[in-house]
Amino acid sequence: MSREEVAALVASLVPSQNLLYAIRLIGSFDIVRTRTVARQDPPYRPLIEVTRGEQVRQWVNISGTIAGFRTPAYERGIGVPGGHVRFIDDARQGGGHVLDFTTRRASLELCVGTDLHLALPLTRAFARADLAGRDIDREVEATERHR
Repeated sequence: MSREEVAALVASLVPSQNLLYAIRLIGSFDIVRTRTVARQDPPYRPLIEVTRGEQVRQWVNISGTIAGFRTPAYERGIGVPGGHVRFIDDARQGGGHVLDFTTRRASLELCVGTDLHLALPLTRAFARADLAGRDIDREVEATERHR
């Protein structure tokens, strides 16, 4: 199954589009494409800038786990709507943010989440950060759909 086929399967299994779901896909993959953004230090650059130089890696014939969340559309800005997942190989030696994959055999686990806890940092840097001055929707779209 491709990433799109797994996403369609998940969509068919969830009872509501308004809930948050944890997703875990454990199995064998023909291909997994991931990205890894380099560590950042203050002052932090916008994600759209950081991902321009990201390392993209393609794993072939590998076993591992893809895990993450399926977030409702109304959480845009707090989380990334839709599927947002990471990969780690069985040896726990490599992985990253999943860009694409094809699985040949896997088990899928879904867990509904009904609690969302948001803790904001009480720091001077956060209090002074310009979080409304950027086009967050455009940045998320550009970084999440990068393939």
